[in-house]
Amino acid sequence: MISFLLEEGVLTVGTLSGLFTTALLNSLKRNIIDPSIERLLPSHKLDKQESFADLFPIPTGSDGNKPPQPDGVNLTEIKWQTFTKDLITWLVVMFFLYIFWKKILRPVKTM
Repeated sequence: MISFLLEEGVLTVGTLSGLFTTALLNSLKRNIIDPSIERLLPSHKLDKQESFADLFPIPTGSDGNKPPQPDGVNLTEIKWQTFTKDLITWLVVMFFLYIFWKKILRPVKTM
């Protein structure tokens, strides 16, 4: 079964590593880039809420000033620790994927 998938080019290192690389890039965007951009260009200064105020009232939190956010969500907080954890996970997965490809899949492919 594995030899068939390798011969047809369905199972490749690029495919498997691409899944994890996409998750790493998504973490970079969500935890580093988006909060940095939000600090530089706050969305509340860019959005014109006057036109939406009549049609869609903005819900307020218990203090009456800020819209409610899900628990633990801060759009301007840069989460270096979360990104570092995802980076270390990516490095470990890439290492094991390389070993798996070099020691197991490549000898099967050359047979």
